[in-house]
Amino acid sequence: MNRLTIGRRDFLRGAAASAATLALASPAAAAGTAFRFITPFSFSLAFAPVLYAEAAGYYAENGLDVVIEAAQGAAMAAQMVIAGQMDAGRTGGTNYLVSRVNNDAPLISIATIAQISPFFLISSTQEPVQAVADLKGRTVGLASLGGSMEGTLDLLLIDNGIDPKEVRKVKVADNAASFALIEAGRAGAFVGNTSSMILASAARSDVHAIPMDDGMPGQVYVASPAEIEAAPKNSLPS
Repeated sequence: MNRLTIGRRDFLRGAAASAATLALASPAAAAGTAFRFITPFSFSLAFAPVLYAEAAGYYAENGLDVVIEAAQGAAMAAQMVIAGQMDAGRTGGTNYLVSRVNNDAPLISIATIAQISPFFLISSTQEPVQAVADLKGRTVGLASLGGSMEGTLDLLLIDNGIDPKEVRKVKVADNAASFALIEAGRAGAFVGNTSSMILASAARSDVHAIPMDDGMPGQVYVASPAEIEAAPKNSLPS
């Protein structure tokens, strides 16, 4: 499995870019109120640029008072933005496209922050899942049912000629502890994010993981049309 190595300078550039992107979309910055941003899940390495930008003071440098919260899935993050309870958020590319096409959701992608899926299919080396086609007839754990994880899995199953109904899906936590379900024989694999894959692989030697790429943008920042319309044309200091 290929691993991506990110240097400190690249990471800092990414954090600064995250701050700049959110500032451009923020009427809250001009109004002097807190800018509310929501991630799909509890904080993890996948959200490091956003979290580091807050810890390093990049938001303050761009005139932003940012409040970061965590949802319980990509679908919930999108819904919170649509409902106006968050100014902007991060959701899966698949979840965003499905919500726009199927439900005409009032949501606009303001930035693509991951070109490919951040999800991994995690299984045991004793009964490894070498490809999505191996999932037929198995039980798969998902942290979010109805969100980007399930959407990504369904697209890959269909692409491999498998009816998604032929795979049983159960809700699990998106962390390394879910590997216990595989040990207990309650699941053949589970879908985890980058953090889950790294933590599980670091903790044990019998972890097998393959990346899940459905051809869709992996992760996007989103805001409502009303929020974007209200945003100042140039909210960054000159």
